Amino acid sequence: MQQQQLQQLQQQQQQTGDDDAVVFEETLEELEELLIKISEEYKAKSERRQAVCDKVHMLQQQQLLLQQQLQQEMNDASEGLKAEERRDAARQQQQQLLQKIAAMLPYVKQEQQVEQQQQQQQQQQQQQQQQQQQQQQQQQQHFPDAVFECIIQLEAQKLRRQQQMLEREQQQQQQQQQQMLQQLQQKEQQQQAAESACISQISCTRKQLQQLQQKLQQKPSQQQCRDAVAALQQQQLLLQQKAAATADEQLKSLEAKCAACGEALQQLQQQRQQLQQVQQLLRQHEALGVSLQVAQQRQQEKQQLLQQKQQQLANRVALLQHLSIKPILTNPEETEAQLRAAAASAAAEQQQQQQQKQAAAAAADRSAAEYRLLQQQIAAAAATCIQLAGQIDAAKHLLSNTSSSSSSTSSSSNSSSSSNSSSSSNSSSSSSQQSWEMVASWDLGVIEAAVSNDLQQQQQQEQQLQQLVNAQQQLEAAAAAAAAAAEAAAQKTNELQVAHAEAAEVRAAAAAAAAAEQEVKDIDSKLRSAAGLHLGATSSSSSSSSSSNEVQQQLQELEAQIAKAFADREAAQQQQQQLRQQQFEQQQQLLQLNSKLAEQQRLLQQIQEEQQQQQEHQKQLEIAESALPGQQQLLLATRQQLQQLQQQHRQAEQQTEARQRQLEAAAADLEAIALSMEEQQKREEAAAAAVAAAAASASGARLEQLRQQQQQVGAALQQEQQQQEQLNAAFDKGQQLLQQVRNSIDIKRQQQQLQQQQTTVLQLQSQLQQTLHTGLRSLQQQSSIAAAAAAAAQQQQQQQQQQQQQQQQQEQEQGLTAATIEYVVEAIRRHTTTKCEELAEIRGAAAAREERKQQLLQELNSHVYKHIHERYVQG
Repeated sequence: MQQQQLQQLQQQQQQTGDDDAVVFEETLEELEELLIKISEEYKAKSERRQAVCDKVHMLQQQQLLLQQQLQQEMNDASEGLKAEERRDAARQQQQQLLQKIAAMLPYVKQEQQVEQQQQQQQQQQQQQQQQQQQQQQQQQQHFPDAVFECIIQLEAQKLRRQQQMLEREQQQQQQQQQQMLQQLQQKEQQQQAAESACISQISCTRKQLQQLQQKLQQKPSQQQCRDAVAALQQQQLLLQQKAAATADEQLKSLEAKCAACGEALQQLQQQRQQLQQVQQLLRQHEALGVSLQVAQQRQQEKQQLLQQKQQQLANRVALLQHLSIKPILTNPEETEAQLRAAAASAAAEQQQQQQQKQAAAAAADRSAAEYRLLQQQIAAAAATCIQLAGQIDAAKHLLSNTSSSSSSTSSSSNSSSSSNSSSSSNSSSSSSQQSWEMVASWDLGVIEAAVSNDLQQQQQQEQQLQQLVNAQQQLEAAAAAAAAAAEAAAQKTNELQVAHAEAAEVRAAAAAAAAAEQEVKDIDSKLRSAAGLHLGATSSSSSSSSSSNEVQQQLQELEAQIAKAFADREAAQQQQQQLRQQQFEQQQQLLQLNSKLAEQQRLLQQIQEEQQQQQEHQKQLEIAESALPGQQQLLLATRQQLQQLQQQHRQAEQQTEARQRQLEAAAADLEAIALSMEEQQKREEAAAAAVAAAAASASGARLEQLRQQQQQVGAALQQEQQQQEQLNAAFDKGQQLLQQVRNSIDIKRQQQQLQQQQTTVLQLQSQLQQTLHTGLRSLQQQSSIAAAAAAAAQQQQQQQQQQQQQQQQQEQEQGLTAATIEYVVEAIRRHTTTKCEELAEIRGAAAAREERKQQLLQELNSHVYKHIHERYVQG
């Protein structure tokens, strides 16, 4: 199949000619299949070409190896002659070196003379065997060479050993000298440190001695300290005797007196607390009366507000009666605005009423709670007052006892004050009983009468509120009628619907107002009860004022008694504090004397210790000053030893260096002679090997074999190279065929894309035309609608000013429509130009691809490609 397809392609090319360009008639799928098959075939051919290339490379390497071997054989043959020459020159040099060594070593000369004598005898005896004599002479010549080499090596080894021994001895000596130097340096450092320490110690001890002397000069002497200690001990004994003389009995009597005064004060304070509680209850009762008066004032203010609201409702009813339906129908907007204002004012008033009702309810709740608390407090106060009356009678005896005890300790004035306090306590107890009897005799009939009067007033207020509610309902009905009329007049507008919704909200507010009225009734009932209690409290306030005055008098009398008891207790406490202060002062004086005595004793001990330290430092200073010159002498001796050792070390180093240089020079000479001998032997061996190689390669058979192999390899390499060139040419043409097929596939794909793009361009053009038509139609419709609206507006409006405004609006609308049309047309033009540019670019690319396709077809129709195809593809 592949061959048939290729033959068809060639026939198409032959029919069209070499110069004409033809596009393949096969479809895109067939061309793609053909491309895949051809690529698979050329993969196998590429592998075959690679194998041929590898074979060519291997033959080239073989040829290079044969050339190298042939050149090596020729070089070996040429080097044989050169080796003989080098061997003769080496022998001459060796003889010269042997002569030099013989001159250096005398025992070698004797051996040479003996050997020469033996050689002469052998020459005389064996003249016939010349060849054997020549071999013996060669062996005898090599023998002394080996002897001299051994001697030279032995001498060199001896010199090396001596050199190593010298180096070891030198290293040992250096180590020993370094150790000695280190020891001396350490000793010197130690002596220097000891000297510096001794000097620093001397300076420190001198400073310490000076400081101790200064301290001793500043401090008093030992005799003065002892005298001060004795004086302080005497003062201490005197103070202890005075403290023992003070009596503790006075303190005990004063403490008992203070305890009795404290108990009396506690009792009096309890009585004062009870009277203060009664006084607080009376004050709370008066405060409730004041709060009831405030509640009455608030109620009067609410009545005034209700009257004002009644007047406002009456005014609104009058306004609604004057209103008629005709103005509502003629001017619906004005009526709607009025209705909205009325509804807003009604809502605001309703909110105010609710707030007032809430405030009244809160005030009523507060007043009721206060009334309940007052009742409870009054009951508790009555019970506590009855108890207080009994406690005050019992406290009389305690006060008389405390006054008698205080009079025994105090003067006659205290006795008179206690009698006054007992009489005042009796009068206070009698007045307290009278006050509680007045409280119990209070009558509640007046309070009930006041409550009934408040209930009547509240009923009247409820009737007035009911009248206000009726009037408000009438207003709501009138407002509803007005709202219905407004709705009937403005059914075509949305604003009137909003007004209707607001009217409904007004109705809901009216219903809420009715509910609030019920709440107001409940609050009024609470206010009546609170007002009744207030009236009762006001009637009884006059009776309670007298009892409060009596309680105040009793409190004043108790305060006087308490002040007197406090004064007695404070006097006793002051006396007690004075005694304790005296004892404390005596104790402080004793402590001060003890501290002074301890300081004097410590000072005496310090003076003794400092004197001892001064003596010790003086001894240390004398010892250090005596040891300092000996240390300085030792330091000088060690420094002299160190200098001597350093000089000896330098001299030994110089001697060893000179001897080592001599040995190194001799060893270097011997090593140079030995190296020259070894090099001569190597040269002789190399010359002998070269001579043997030249003799072995002189036959020429090896050279002939190599030349024949080289010719065979060259012929095979030439054949393979020719085959490789043919395969490369065929492969290149096949690659061109593959590229041409690929290009044809690309061209057909581009043609398909061009067709698709042309269809899209046609579709876009049709869409643009449709959009233009639709835009023009919509503009025409808008213009017709605008004209109709303008005509209708002109008919409806009668005034000239409205006609002018409509004309201006029409002109503006016409200007806008023209601008929109121009904008749409400009956008369509831009879109078409961009699309035309894209089409031009696509057509240019298609033309370039067509030209490339024609070039490839011309290359396929060439004779070279046909020859390669017939030989490699079809074969």
